[in-house]
Amino acid sequence: MAVKADILKAIKEKFANDNWDPRSQINQIIEEKEFFLQKGQDAYNNFMDTYVNTDNLNDISSAIAEAKIKNNNIMIKLDEINNIFDRLDMDMDFRNRLWTLMSYLVENCPNKEDYNQYLQEGLDTRDVVYIPGGPNLWLVQLIQYRASKNIDILNNATRYTLEFIANPMNNISIVSRKHRETLSNKLLGKNELDDNNFCADIKDVFSDYEGVVMNPINFSILCARLLYDKDITSIWQDKSGSGHLKEKVYLMNS
Repeated sequence: MAVKADILKAIKEKFANDNWDPRSQINQIIEEKEFFLQKGQDAYNNFMDTYVNTDNLNDISSAIAEAKIKNNNIMIKLDEINNIFDRLDMDMDFRNRLWTLMSYLVENCPNKEDYNQYLQEGLDTRDVVYIPGGPNLWLVQLIQYRASKNIDILNNATRYTLEFIANPMNNISIVSRKHRETLSNKLLGKNELDDNNFCADIKDVFSDYEGVVMNPINFSILCARLLYDKDITSIWQDKSGSGHLKEKVYLMNS
């Protein structure tokens, strides 16, 4: 498993030289005393705890999807989204909780600075993921999920993201299924992806670094950031382009 050996060697050298891609925020994760995305997890819990009218949410998600189709599947503007919310009487408290959660999950969330407390406190944003298709996709997925609480209706990337933010000890923020499959093969030496054990297997590979984080809950975040450091990514990423970073995890822009 040459790829695994090359990755571990490169990471060892990076720790020795403290030579990280600044976007990976490795040192901040190591030194963080609470969950690195605690505000995002709080937003998720608040979103899931609020009362909802499921029929109303289903109508809203359908209206957003229809508007996007009419717009040639191009992301509709924030004003149009809010017009749909107003027309269908979305509860204002739920609307605020939805946008707040979006501001922590999605890199290009509209009006992010109005909801994301990390930005308001002058800190670097701590997004979980960027999903192709923009905020419309997230809006529809999150609204449908809140109406049903059935995680099986979500696409892989959204499901992986919500599983991680809800339970970071046992999940990891590698949300591209293509990347999981590639890492399962090249790093873990498996022929098929085993989602149930993927996080534990990745953490086992990097077990030598488990003790560097001040809070154990941040170890899975550290593992993901190590793998998405641009120099490390170049070792395992599919060079054909089919494994290109369509889901940017933790501000990775390659």
